[in-house]
Amino acid sequence: MTHHATCQHERYRLTCGDFEELWEHAEGRCEICRKPAAETPDGRLFIDHAQQYGFFAVRGLLCSQCNSLMRYVDRGEKDDHRATAYQADAWFVRVLRARHAENVSARRRLRRATAAESAGA
Repeated sequence: MTHHATCQHERYRLTCGDFEELWEHAEGRCEICRKPAAETPDGRLFIDHAQQYGFFAVRGLLCSQCNSLMRYVDRGEKDDHRATAYQADAWFVRVLRARHAENVSARRRLRRATAAESAGA
């Protein structure tokens, strides 16, 4: 697991499992230009986050060039369709949607169980 060499993910409050999920989703490639990590200028991928929300708002993994591009895209200084698609599929948004769906399901199960208990009483 050479992609864990520095464990920089702890800075972003990610567990090793979270980082593995990011890596698998990215398939070991920059999520914008799709270069394999070994073929990027730095030979690795960097964790990208939405600065307006803080370090916990991890979007994905990028090469250094695409990570720099995102600074301009985030400020509205550049328009790039690949970067826009990447922003729309941010990791933290996918996680929040999944957790919301789990919470809704749990609340529904609880309401049904409470209604069944009330009907049986």
